[in-house]
Amino acid sequence: MNAKTVVTFILLAFVAVSVVYLVIDETRSPGNSNGTGPQSTGTESTNTQSAESKVVVYYFHGNKRCNTCRTIEAYTAEAVNSGFSKDIEMGRVEWRPVNIDEPENQHFVDDYELTTRTVVLVDVVEGREVRWTKLERVWDLTGDKNAFTAYIKDNTNTYLAEQDG
Repeated sequence: MNAKTVVTFILLAFVAVSVVYLVIDETRSPGNSNGTGPQSTGTESTNTQSAESKVVVYYFHGNKRCNTCRTIEAYTAEAVNSGFSKDIEMGRVEWRPVNIDEPENQHFVDDYELTTRTVVLVDVVEGREVRWTKLERVWDLTGDKNAFTAYIKDNTNTYLAEQDG
């Protein structure tokens, strides 16, 4: 085998493994697509609603922001603020845009396995993060505001319902 053939084979193998990983990642159930949060032991109960139980809706962005990034933030803010205004008042839902380019926010990259700017839902029970989910489809839905809004609201409602038991 010559060097060109070896390099071609290695690149094709890399592409194949990447495609398999993406297919597996996309076929996981939406409420569980990213496992549990960084502080979870997997034994916490999320069925007990307490005064400290809430869903935090993060939008992670950087210093440089494209139009799509700004759209994702605007649509998410609108979906959360209009769809959960009573829950926000009660402290059951929080909206938090976070700039991960700021040094004090770098931990979020590891905490939530961030590879791009995205929305992350975090289930907080009694002050502890018990699970989280990246809502990566936001990138695919920016062209359809209604579908985007429904995606954010549906996932947030699922978290709230599971807290309520």
